[in-house]
Formats: sequence, structure tokens, C-alpha cells
Amino acid sequence: AADVSSQLDPEKIYEKAMEAAIALTGNPNGTFILYVPPRVEAPASGVQLDADANASASAGSPFVIKKYYLVKGDRPAGYEEGKPIPGRDLVHLFILENRQSIFLANARSDALFSHAFEGTPIRGYIGVPVYTGDELHGVLSIESHEDGVFDHDHWHFMALLADIVGSALQDAFLYERIRQLAIRDGLTGLYVHSVFQPRFAEEFGRAKAGGRALALLMIDIDHFKNFNDEHGHLVGDRVLKEVSAELVRLTRKD
Repeated sequence: AADVSSQLDPEKIYEKAMEAAIALTGNPNGTFILYVPPRVEAPASGVQLDADANASASAGSPFVIKKYYLVKGDRPAGYEEGKPIPGRDLVHLFILENRQSIFLANARSDALFSHAFEGTPIRGYIGVPVYTGDELHGVLSIESHEDGVFDHDHWHFMALLADIVGSALQDAFLYERIRQLAIRDGLTGLYVHSVFQPRFAEEFGRAKAGGRALALLMIDIDHFKNFNDEHGHLVGDRVLKEVSAELVRLTRKD
């Protein structure tokens, strides 16, 4: 648990959470599903929602997968990032919709969920919701392929681990927001001058060492001062934001 709470990289938190769950339950099978709730503004960086994702979310499975972490083996069919959680996944959907954990020592004999595990090797299951503050963030789960492996101590540990993960993620998100404020302009979101200088020196050195050409493009918005004076600073700010967004769109992400 200390390894989880000491991380400031969300990817490392997910990884350490699964390692802790495996170590303390003695079971090597587990998943961590992060989801995008209905009608979100935008997914995490690098994950784009399909055009029909929100439409699909409104019709049956309102939870779109942002990330899917699997301890081992192949990801089940239908679990794609940017797509809704399959409607057949009654267990994860129950946890997300009801914000309740599930503990099944003998999943095949459970009156409510036994049919959800038909055709799978799963015999025991624990799934817990993960919150960052008041916001539901995802589901942390662990599975057993034998009956009677999990007990209430394992369940309580998974609930505690979910709390630790949620707190660690809150810290990591806050750290990243503060870091971005230090290196990006608050209006345009572009990198500030203090970031540009060392990066330019790095690229210049790389080009010189490799004998490659290096181009530097400087852009000025024509008549911007006059435009600003005539239409006001609020409209001028909008111009800066839109020009900046277009520059970001047209440049390589690396």
C-alpha cells in the first residue's frame, strides 16, 4: 500500500495497485477498468471516444472504457478503450451503477451473479469501486479460478486498497495540474518561454550532432493590436486561444 500512495504517476498507481492486490490475496488474476462517465467533456489524453460512444452510452451501457488494465492473459473481446463497457458485463456494470462492491467466494453458486460467469473459469470474485474524491473513477477487481479462495478479510483489504488508490490518484492529478500551471500559459495552454529555451537548446544540439537541418518558425498575428483595441481583450483572448489550438493541431505530438 505504501508503494501505491508514494506514486505521482497514475500509470504507476494502477500498476502498483494490481501488484498489491495480487500479493495480499495470493491470486494472479485481476483487472482495473477506468471509465469515462456519461456526457464527459473529454477523455484522458491519447484516448479518443468514438463518434457513437455517447449515443451508445445513453442506450444501455453508460460507462465508456478509458483504460483497461489486465494482470495477465488476453483482454476479453469487446473491451476496447473508447467503447462502452459491454452490456453483458453485469458485474462491472452493477458496481459502477450502484457504487457498491461485490464479494463472491463461490461465484457459480451466487443467486444474483452466477449466470454472469457462465463460460468463464472464474470461481471467486471481488470488485470494488474506486473514487477520486466524490467522483467515481473505475473498478478494481481480483478473480480466483477456484472456489472458496477469497474470504471477508480479502474483501476488506480490497476496499481499503481502493481508498488508498483513490487518494493517491487525487494527489497525482493535483500534482499534474500544478506542474502544468508552471510550464504552460494559462490562456493558450502553450508551453511558456522557460520551457522553450532548454528544449530549443536540446534540439539544436541534437541537430548539430547529427548533422541535420533545424528550422525555427516564428509567427505573428497580423494587426492583432488594432483588432484587440477595436473588439476588446475578451475577443482578442479568444483569437489567441483559437490560433494556439490550431497550431497544436497542426504540429506533431512528439
